[in-house]
Amino acid sequence: MNNEYEEYLIEEASAQFLSETDEPEESEPFGCVGTLSIEPELQKVVKNCGIEQLKAVTKTSYLTVSIEAHISKIVARNLFGLTNKGLKDGVYALDKNSVSKNFIFAALVYNLDRTDKKYIAFPKLTNVSGFIKDIDNSQTELAYLSLEFNAVYDKNNKCYYEAYEKDVTDEDVKKQWLTSFSPDLVKASPAA
Repeated sequence: MNNEYEEYLIEEASAQFLSETDEPEESEPFGCVGTLSIEPELQKVVKNCGIEQLKAVTKTSYLTVSIEAHISKIVARNLFGLTNKGLKDGVYALDKNSVSKNFIFAALVYNLDRTDKKYIAFPKLTNVSGFIKDIDNSQTELAYLSLEFNAVYDKNNKCYYEAYEKDVTDEDVKKQWLTSFSPDLVKASPAA
């Protein structure tokens, strides 16, 4: 039996923006994801005695998540903090009080043969790239928007979730992963 899994393609991804009380709103299609990369921000704690290191522990403070994508306008407005408050219908603006909304990012990652898929989710992403826009009249191919986020810990002290479809026995988890992912959706029930 082959235990390898090639992470080949993200075909479906969604964003559930979070309210100020971290309650998820309705999910939105994220857009076309070109690349996704994850890098940990590590913190090393050391116990020394004189010049001798007795013990060292490295912990992940948060994850830096980079996504290159073509995103929907609803996702863009929420990510960049654009608002139409006090403006006419259809007009949005970035003002000095604009704040990017945190969100849940969930996606399905297919293997090379498209015979298996893996569910991934970041329960709380914070936009650290700010408002970005790049328009180039000479381009012949539209470039992906390069976005950077910090994945911070949720109420379960998790900042990343993954599940292989074949291993998931709860059908609700499979059905709701993209539309209403939450830490409670994947948390095991207490033993009776």
